Amino acid sequence: MDLRGNGGGNDMNFQTLMALVYSQPYLTHGVELYATPDFLSLYRRLATENPEETWARFCQDMADSVAQHLGGYVLRPGLQRIRLMKRDSVYPYPRKVGILIHGRNASSAEQFILEAKNSEKVTLFGNEPTMGAIDLSNVYSFTSPLGWFRLGVPTTRSCRWPDIVIDEKGIAPQIPVPYPDSMQEKDHIREEILYIERVLRGIPCRTSANESTEK
Repeated sequence: MDLRGNGGGNDMNFQTLMALVYSQPYLTHGVELYATPDFLSLYRRLATENPEETWARFCQDMADSVAQHLGGYVLRPGLQRIRLMKRDSVYPYPRKVGILIHGRNASSAEQFILEAKNSEKVTLFGNEPTMGAIDLSNVYSFTSPLGWFRLGVPTTRSCRWPDIVIDEKGIAPQIPVPYPDSMQEKDHIREEILYIERVLRGIPCRTSANESTEK
């Protein structure tokens, strides 16, 4: 699974993949929001503007919670600070999964990596840690009072913090790939995928990079 260049999106988008790689129950952390008048106004507005009923209800629940806890932190509705994730099924295939990670992985991509690495099926491959942009997340842009610029502000903080910090450190790969990093990832993609496949199958690997080092 090649995740290089994936900067994130929505955590719901990787749930099908998690079902495939899942092997055992694991713990995951929720997120909390600092309740301010600006966020209260934001969620009230989103609740009235969004035509999708489920999302509008979520925004209204969020606004109600923020209104009750101004000046403090509130959990997003439906989340817990720490939750045991347990699925009904463990699929026999795939038996092993190699995930190729990269320094541009951030946000929801990192959340998927964090959850997937709990599986006995999964091994993380790569030559650098992920970006480390997940402890503070769900960025929303605000326009300055005079309209001169827009400021991106994280709206949530992970309940991992400050005991477990990912930002600025990232998630490290478990096995390096013996090919140089390139801005053009496709330059070595065939060799990298074949290398990962051989490692997962337990086949001894010889690469041109190995051979040049040995000489």
